[in-house]
Amino acid sequence: MLIILEGNDATGKTQLAKHLEADYGFDYYHFGPPDKHPIDEWGSLIEQYTPGAGTDVVMDRLHWGELVYAPHYRGKSQLDYPGFEWMERAIQARGGVTILCEGDTEKILERVIALEDDYVEKNLEHLQMLSDLYVDTWKRARAPVFRHNFDEGREVNLNVVFGMARNLEREAAHPAIDEQYLGSLGATVLIVSDWESDVDSDIRLFPFPAYDSHGEGFYLMETLLAIPTLGEYGIVNAYTDLLPIWKHFDKPRVVALGEVASNTLAEQGIAHGVTYHPAYAKRFKHGEQKAYGNSIWNAVLSLNDTKAML
Repeated sequence: MLIILEGNDATGKTQLAKHLEADYGFDYYHFGPPDKHPIDEWGSLIEQYTPGAGTDVVMDRLHWGELVYAPHYRGKSQLDYPGFEWMERAIQARGGVTILCEGDTEKILERVIALEDDYVEKNLEHLQMLSDLYVDTWKRARAPVFRHNFDEGREVNLNVVFGMARNLEREAAHPAIDEQYLGSLGATVLIVSDWESDVDSDIRLFPFPAYDSHGEGFYLMETLLAIPTLGEYGIVNAYTDLLPIWKHFDKPRVVALGEVASNTLAEQGIAHGVTYHPAYAKRFKHGEQKAYGNSIWNAVLSLNDTKAML
């Protein structure tokens, strides 16, 4: 299982994480501000987790805090919304779940003062703002989220969390879902493209490389975020065996981004819509991102019911 704990300071994240470590045998990791780009640092950790390998992992903080804390304490977040989407889809692909730890703001303030930690501002309005930002961030989440509030007697039911996390882990460990997959475990649209980038990164298994503010990964995720009708999607590397995952997801609609992906899909007998590669779109049509998003959605709509095929 993969469980990520997010939330304001002094809301019980570390206490819950250590409980999972001591009483349930989880491997425990705690993270603060990233030393390098968040996707290089944290994405590689998600990559290293293997569903079904017998290891349960709990992460005390991850990417949510970069959106919440960084603008107020470091001037700017290194993680933008497309990057957040990338991280959430990576966690989805690994079957991860998130627990959002919350609390009564006045009690949070008491605990923060007792911690004697100079990092967090010790005033009620500021702590309430952080709590509100965490709720706003929760609304952007893709992986399942459970809410835990010890102060108000709304503690999370760990049996329910474990049940969902274990089911998602089994789904993520299915042989049809290889380690390069990025996205929903219930995808209704598969987006297929080849990996084209010279970005230096620790991440080598996902179909798009390390995320940076100038790369094709950013451009694609930003484009996908602007297609509200897209729903649950997955991104697949064209250099993998595509038939198993297509059949596993009950033959969803498929869009090829570029010639390589289209040729691969044709060779494997999978009907698909086609539009251009994000690297081409970024380089030659950078000011036409909305049109690129429309071309992806039109490629989805161009398909008939693929369940009747093969």
